[in-house]
Amino acid sequence: MEAARIAAERGHDVTLYEKENYLGGRLVAASKPPMKERIEDFRRYLVMELNRTGVKVKLGEALDINTMAKENVDAVVIATGAHPLLIDVPGATADNVSIADDVLTGKAQVGHRVMVVGGGQVGLETAEFLAAQGKAVILVEMLPEIGKDIFDRIRSAVIYKTKEAGVVTYVNSRPREITREGVSLEIAGKPEFMKIDSVVLAVGSTANKSLAEQLEGKVPELHIIGDASHPRRIRDAVHEGHRAGRTI
Repeated sequence: MEAARIAAERGHDVTLYEKENYLGGRLVAASKPPMKERIEDFRRYLVMELNRTGVKVKLGEALDINTMAKENVDAVVIATGAHPLLIDVPGATADNVSIADDVLTGKAQVGHRVMVVGGGQVGLETAEFLAAQGKAVILVEMLPEIGKDIFDRIRSAVIYKTKEAGVVTYVNSRPREITREGVSLEIAGKPEFMKIDSVVLAVGSTANKSLAEQLEGKVPELHIIGDASHPRRIRDAVHEGHRAGRTI
């Protein structure tokens, strides 16, 4: 959205394709945890800017190389985001396993006893989000400490809020098998079984490069920005979008 609005502001004829029926990508999920509501304000600002600058928005349309051939474009900006990572254990694709973003946006429902796998910022905020709904939440992290990917100045506050919400945390831990009855896991090298209704994965993501790879060398100008380049933070995506909009 930032690339589109800047390019349109500079006089370009811009069309934005979005495969979902809403704009904002992962900003939608990021705005759901407690105290993150201002992210939704930013998303709405960008949507209003698209309207103001005259960007043509096509929702529910996934752009592919065939559509691109019909568009006769001079430049393409790829901002297709990232795919969530899964875990390679038995039962990881069962019905009681969900991705954090799907839980935050309401696409996936969870039971009362929930295990969140992944102790980075997404995992911590998802755990707090679920605990605020009255869920009994257990968070497991394979590293010796949680919140390693969080800015130093806010890490302790995020961790404190998670604990205050009642989330039980285990470090040096990893699931070994997921069943309908619960999760077999390893905690500090020792096997244990916990009765769990639902498992939520927050173990990172990998760049969605498929469209970029299809278009490489087939369009006059190609820019790959945000998580489609490699997953990082919101500000990185916005900065790269701004730069792409000014470079075209």
